[in-house]
Amino acid sequence: MNKKWTLWAGLILILIVFILIWQFAPAIQRWLANVFIDIIVLALTFAAGWLLGRYGGKRNRNRDQENARNITEAQKR
Repeated sequence: MNKKWTLWAGLILILIVFILIWQFAPAIQRWLANVFIDIIVLALTFAAGWLLGRYGGKRNRNRDQENARNITEAQKR
């Protein structure tokens, strides 16, 4: 693909997006005001699930490391 063509297409696309945002800014603001609480609730739910998955539960890292070592040794055989 020609890099100049890709660059110009990208610049034109960015320009179109900015023009649309400028044109429809009041409608976008009204929509965001209506769904703001929903977005916050979804973001908090995602964050809570991620934190539980990352730090929750009883996990023994030593056992995980031992299992990984055993798997590696078994693969070498």
